[in-house]
Amino acid sequence: MFKTPIIITLVMLSVIIATLSNGIIAAACSLFAFSLLFYLVSTEKKHKSHRD
Repeated sequence: MFKTPIIITLVMLSVIIATLSNGIIAAACSLFAFSLLFYLVSTEKKHKSHRD
């Protein structure tokens, strides 16, 4: 329910930090953002399959 807006906010924050920083910090923030997105997509698929 309200987990999705928090994850999207964290993804946006990670992307902004990755854009403004250099080197390993940018790489780590990008990896974190994509990991959160994959987590969100996988949990959404599980919830939709249980509803059907």
